[in-house]
Order: sequence, then C-alpha cells, then structure tokens
Amino acid sequence: MDHSQRDRGEASEHQPDGALAAWARPVGAAVTGALTLALIALAVFYLYELGIGASDSPVRVIMSVLLFLVFAVAGAAMTRAWLRGLPWAATPTLVIGLLLLPTAWTLFQADQIVPALVLAVVAVTGVVVGWKGREQDEEVAAG
Repeated sequence: MDHSQRDRGEASEHQPDGALAAWARPVGAAVTGALTLALIALAVFYLYELGIGASDSPVRVIMSVLLFLVFAVAGAAMTRAWLRGLPWAATPTLVIGLLLLPTAWTLFQADQIVPALVLAVVAVTGVVVGWKGREQDEEVAAG
C-alpha cells in the first residue's frame, strides 16, 4: 500500500493481518515464555559448568551460551507478540513446536520420561496454538 492509499483509508491488495483467538494469546505466550526461560536456564547452567571447570572446551561453551541467549531474545519477542495479539508469532511458534517433537521422542527413547513428557506437552501445545493462530488469519482473510 502506498502512502496515498493509507492516508485515504483505502485497502491494500495484500491480505489483512487478522487477529488471534482470545484463548490463543495467553497460551502462546505461556509456551514461548516457558521456552525462553528454559533457554536462559540452559545458558546459566552452561556458565556454571564452565565456572567449575567441568567443560573440556570453553570456546564451545561460550558459543553455546551465546546461541541460547540469541534464541532467548527471539523467544521473548514472540512472547511479547503473543501478549499483544500480533499474529506473526503463530508461525514461529508452530515451527518450533514441530522441531521440538523429535527432541521429545529422543528423550523418551533415552528413558528420560519426565523431561520427554514435559517437552512433548510444550511442543504439541505450541503446534496447536500456532495452527489456531494461522486458522484465524485465514478466516479473517476469507471474510
């Protein structure tokens, strides 16, 4: 949409952003918030392990911590987007949920039942809430 169309209130050719379902906003924020807190906890744990000398590769530990923190910032942005009702957060939440399902299965196969179940619940919830957010976008665009 160019500035003149926006100033006159004319609709653009692209589809509207839509809105998220009321139930999806707190659920999506909870999922992405939990994942963000888990990444921060992992970063702290890795730094603790580095501090006590339990790592054989300090460079690898620091790079892992930096990666965890980069993704934690992205998770915090998604959590904020869910809380504000911004529909763009639905797609990355869906993708992350799908990517976590094989991790949950691997934990299950390694007899780590409780972490596997917790991760599976978070992952499936992320997929469901991400998919519902996407459905809402399509309904608004069709209507």
